Amino acid sequence: MTGPLGNYSYGTRPVHAVTSTSNGYGAQYDAAGGMTCRALDTSTTCAGGSPTGQALGYDALRRLLSWQNT
Repeated sequence: MTGPLGNYSYGTRPVHAVTSTSNGYGAQYDAAGGMTCRALDTSTTCAGGSPTGQALGYDALRRLLSWQNT
């Protein structure tokens, strides 16, 4: 699919969640569908053992608890 950020790629879980775009945006999600990492461009990443993207954390009720711009 194509949109404002270029070509969009989707994972299988969660459904309808963009995992990457052709301009460098990337995201990772936990099993419940909450976004755990967001990389806004090619200067950051959510991949590998040392992700440099923005980390997101949730409490037991799935409410956003923390956001860190690494």
